[in-house]
Amino acid sequence: MINENKNKCFICDSNRKVDKKPIPVPVHPSGYYYKCEICGNVEIEDLTELGLDKKQKHLISGYTRERTYKELKPIYLTDDKIKEILESGDIPKTVPDKLDKIILYLSLKSKPISEYVPINHNTDYSIAYAENSNEFVYLLSYLRNSKLIESNQKSDVFNDARLTVSGWRMVYNLERFIKKSDQVFVAMWIPDTNHKDYSEMKRIYNEGIAKAIIKAGYKPLKIDLVQHNDKICNKIIAEIRKSIFMVADFTEQRQNVYFEAGFAMGLGEDVIRLCKKGEENKLSFDVRQYNYILWESEIDLYENLLDRIQESIHYK
Repeated sequence: MINENKNKCFICDSNRKVDKKPIPVPVHPSGYYYKCEICGNVEIEDLTELGLDKKQKHLISGYTRERTYKELKPIYLTDDKIKEILESGDIPKTVPDKLDKIILYLSLKSKPISEYVPINHNTDYSIAYAENSNEFVYLLSYLRNSKLIESNQKSDVFNDARLTVSGWRMVYNLERFIKKSDQVFVAMWIPDTNHKDYSEMKRIYNEGIAKAIIKAGYKPLKIDLVQHNDKICNKIIAEIRKSIFMVADFTEQRQNVYFEAGFAMGLGEDVIRLCKKGEENKLSFDVRQYNYILWESEIDLYENLLDRIQESIHYK
C-alpha cells in the first residue's frame, strides 16, 4: 500500500493539508478518494507504487487539478490510466502551453472580468502544470511583463491576478481552437460496391464502429458519406481538425488511413487503432508498437471499441 501517511497526497507527496473526506458518489470503493490543496479531487487505485518520477508527478497533479476547477468528475487513476494521460494531448508539452493554462484558468475564474482572482503560489502552481512554486511565479512574471495579466502586488509574490484587455484577447484566440465538437473521424478502407468484402466492411462500420461511437455519446463521420463540393483531401483535413478524436481501421493497409492517423496524431488527437485479426503482422513496422483492437466480427468490435472509448478518451 502506498503512502500510509494520511497527511500526504499520493501524487504530489505534499505535506500540506489533505482533506480525506470521500468525494461524493465514489465509483471505485476499493480506492482512495480525497481532495488535495495542490492536486484537487483525486480518485486513485491502491497501487504498490505509481511508477512516476519527479518530472511526471507534477503533470498528473496538473491534470487532476484542472479537472477539479473545471468541475469535471475525477478520473480513476491506475498505472495504465496514468500512462495514457501522460501520452495524451491533454498534457501541456511546452512553456507556451503552460502559459495558456494560466490564461484560461484566470478567464474561467474571472466573474466579472475585472475581478482579481486569488492566487497562492505555494498551492496553485499545479494550475500551470508547473513543477514547483518557483516555476509558477516565473510564468506569472512573464505574463505580467507581457501585459497579459496584472496584479495588486508589484513584487514577485503573487496573491492575485487578473487578465488585461490583451489577456482577454488571447483568451478569445485560444478558445477559437478549443474543440467543442462531438465529431469522431473514422479512417478506414472503403471497398467498391462490387468488391467481395464490401458487405463485411459495411457491417463493420455500421454495426461495429459507428454503433460504438454513437453509444459512447459521439457522432461518427466517414468521409464517403459526407456531401461536399470541396477537394477530397482538403475536406478530409478540415474534418479531422474538427473532430475530437479518430478511429482508424488499418485493415488492408490503406495509405490514406496511415496518412489520416498520422495527421490526427500531429494535432495531438487521440487515435484508436483497429485491424482485422490475422492482418496485424502486415502492419508497417513503425506503427506496430501501438495498441490495436483486433476484430473478427462487428459484434466483438462494437463491444471492444465501446470499452476503449469509455476508458481512454478524456474529453468528458
